[in-house]
Amino acid sequence: MSIREEKKRATARQIRAVARELFVAKGYAQTSVEEIALAAGVSRAGLFNYYRGKSAILQGLSAELEPRLVQLVEHYQAKSLTTADKIRQLFEYSAKILEQTAALTRLLFLQGNSEGFPTLELAFRQLVLAGQQCGEVRKDLEAGALSEMLYLGFMASLLGWCRSLDMALDLELARRADALAQMLAAPGTRGY
Repeated sequence: MSIREEKKRATARQIRAVARELFVAKGYAQTSVEEIALAAGVSRAGLFNYYRGKSAILQGLSAELEPRLVQLVEHYQAKSLTTADKIRQLFEYSAKILEQTAALTRLLFLQGNSEGFPTLELAFRQLVLAGQQCGEVRKDLEAGALSEMLYLGFMASLLGWCRSLDMALDLELARRADALAQMLAAPGTRGY
């Protein structure tokens, strides 16, 4: 990568970092492009060389979230646990990290992510496939359908939490993890 390309990437990261702080501190609607540009040390016109506006910056921030979630799924996939315990622990830990940045997470889910998380859905599919291969996950349904249910259950919990300020994400994800683990369980498996 050229020095110029690295500098462009660094500036784009700086813009996102500044925008993240301003969005959380002031709110998305109350933050202007001018404020972001000033805090990032670029001109308003310069900012538009990187992002078409506030919504594009928000999409960039949202795109940073998916790899973190995928990494979590892969981390739990590699553990020597039953598939049900992987799901439970993954959901539990996800709640802990997402609650640490609750304001930003809510903003990203409610306003910044219109395309979903396709790579996260694929990571859930790998988890389901591995569970099917070891006999812990039912095989009467296709892995794609089961992983879609797992992914959508996870996302529904997050969206519900984003919309309800008095919902406890850890409790919601724990409840959802138990239900999904039971739904995915192969007949006759224990621990579900």
